[in-house]
Amino acid sequence: MTAMTAQTLTGDAKRGGELFQKMKCVSCHAVRGAGGSVGPGLGVKPGMHDSANAVAAAMWSHAVKMWEAMEKAGMAQPRISQQQAADLVAYLAGKVRQDPPGDAARGRKIYEAKLCASCHDQYSGAPEFTRLTEAVSPYWMVAGLWDHGKGMLSRIVEKKAAWQELTAQEVGDILAYLNTRK
Repeated sequence: MTAMTAQTLTGDAKRGGELFQKMKCVSCHAVRGAGGSVGPGLGVKPGMHDSANAVAAAMWSHAVKMWEAMEKAGMAQPRISQQQAADLVAYLAGKVRQDPPGDAARGRKIYEAKLCASCHDQYSGAPEFTRLTEAVSPYWMVAGLWDHGKGMLSRIVEKKAAWQELTAQEVGDILAYLNTRK
């Protein structure tokens, strides 16, 4: 995916709804009242899951609980592409709210405080983020989380650290910082 594509990626709510069913997200989560009740309801509260950064932050912050619930239910963890992440955001949000621009200086501090740098800026087997070749977006972050998250979790456990939770603003700030590193 090129830098231009990552920044202009648009989700399709219909595809997102189909994906939500196919990936069995609906067995745990309800969207606007329809679906499971094991996980939190999605698409209900304005400001909660109505922007790309908000969905990325929610998925990031609750990933460990989701993985545990999926494992307990015998569900395979699906892979999510950037386009699929955009489609899921469109479906969950209904109308996707534009995120405010992130602050790269604040993002650098968050990136270090949330332990991202401890793996991604030094050899640890994690992808190196010192010189990214493409623009990164919340969709890139969600795809990476689902593709590499269990490896991230095992590294965090090895460091005797806790899984870091992120807010929508922190996602935006970290992405702004990472986009300065290309």
